[in-house]
Amino acid sequence: MDSSGSEGDGTNGEATVDGYTRCCKRLWKLGAKYTKHYNRCHNRRFKCAFYEDCQYGAGEPKDLNRHYWVHHKEYAKENNIPSPHGKCLACGESFGRKDHVRRHLSRFPSCREKLALNDKS
Repeated sequence: MDSSGSEGDGTNGEATVDGYTRCCKRLWKLGAKYTKHYNRCHNRRFKCAFYEDCQYGAGEPKDLNRHYWVHHKEYAKENNIPSPHGKCLACGESFGRKDHVRRHLSRFPSCREKLALNDKS
């Protein structure tokens, strides 16, 4: 939601002209990409179930899972919520998020070699 309080879906008094709408300081063509943006950023349909007073809502389940592991770790363990953490199997370095392992592998050729991930051109 931007500072004006409008969510940018074209239904809150925001002008939708020729199939475009403005949201998050950007002009979006109405369609799949805008819908994806809106659902991820503004439609927080995945709510925290840990306790009623937790007002956290996420646009995607993976974001809610990360919330559980950061703020309600015991709940995450007891309910078998997938961990967002990752580890390089080549060097053993741990990361707070699995996607950071991919970034690590792109920066360290020695780890890619140990895991036989080098491109064969």
